[in-house]
Amino acid sequence: MLEVNEAYSRLDIGTITRIFNELENGLEFIDSDTIDSKERLNEKLINIKNAIEKIEFEIAQVVESEDYEALQEIDDVEEYFKESKAEFEHECVMVSNELESKYALDFKKIDIKAEQSGYSEKILSISPPSFER
Repeated sequence: MLEVNEAYSRLDIGTITRIFNELENGLEFIDSDTIDSKERLNEKLINIKNAIEKIEFEIAQVVESEDYEALQEIDDVEEYFKESKAEFEHECVMVSNELESKYALDFKKIDIKAEQSGYSEKILSISPPSFER
């Protein structure tokens, strides 16, 4: 209870959230000063062991998933995401070009007219997105 009160007085949302999650997941919040019997300690030990088993089961599920296996096959993660980014940017350009041709839109003219109207700061640009850092 002391930790909750201190976290509340410091407006420490992270600690309050952690304690809330522990309570919600069946882990009782205990202060070392409140442990008064061997029975209570055994109860806490069982709860902690159950929590560990639950986490181990969740880890096993992740490791056995297709997504995890696919990630393990990637030799260079940075290169993989760099290539994925380039593919996504190319796809965005292709979609933009398709929209321009299908609906006869000229994004550059739209931008110029928006600037001339005096409302350019209020009008969102329709230009294709840039993904540069």
